[in-house]
Amino acid sequence: MNGITRQGAKRFGVFHWAAIVFTLLLLASSSMASSAMPLPDDADGVNGPAAQATKRGTVSPQDKTATARANASAGRYRNQVFIPTAVAMAQDAEVIFGPESGELESVEDGRLESFCAEVDLTNFIVTFRMYNPSGNAVWVYGLSFRTDEEGNAYRLAVASTNRWLLAYLDAAASSFNDAGTGSIPNMDVKKNGFNDFIIMVQDEMSLISVNGEYLTPSLVDRQLNSGDVCLIIDNFLDYERDGRTYEFENFTVYEIP
Repeated sequence: MNGITRQGAKRFGVFHWAAIVFTLLLLASSSMASSAMPLPDDADGVNGPAAQATKRGTVSPQDKTATARANASAGRYRNQVFIPTAVAMAQDAEVIFGPESGELESVEDGRLESFCAEVDLTNFIVTFRMYNPSGNAVWVYGLSFRTDEEGNAYRLAVASTNRWLLAYLDAAASSFNDAGTGSIPNMDVKKNGFNDFIIMVQDEMSLISVNGEYLTPSLVDRQLNSGDVCLIIDNFLDYERDGRTYEFENFTVYEIP
């Protein structure tokens, strides 16, 4: 099990429940398989939004300010809508893995590199901090969950182009089917930066929070089987495996009954 010792399952008492609810509210208040997965919105930068913007011309400071204000307003609205749902989902959760910290190294072996909790869950909450790798090349990392014995799974990818993609892997067809995609305006993409994630999956719905702001929820109804929860790198199209390391902290998995 990745050389770690599993922590005993702990039932959320009043203290543990209050702790995760407080974390959700605190973060929000700060901002009120074998197939390779496609990159979020062509994250290799050739045809992505940043490259297209450069082709069209320089964005003015006024446009940048207006866009930032619109993004902040949208983030506050989503938080107001989804925080009550997140708190309700967390109320009866149990810690069954973590917190664990470590790193994943990108290597040229043609395989997905992962750090797994070795759990078997359908409904869960996962929290972690991921540090940006060094260098100027585009980076992508993500999470896989509900991986069954046939290899079917959901995979989340986030990229340094401020984009995210959630897709369902149909192992038999060796294809991905988009479940959700969009931008992450508040994502930290600086060198030595980091991002904090709260990912909540219950039945047919998933909620993703990045640095305290919720993204648009996604349906995860194509795969309701239980499976492992893993941090992943090196499973994305057009992605160079260049030896960089991806450090993570406090990778923790909670089961939602």
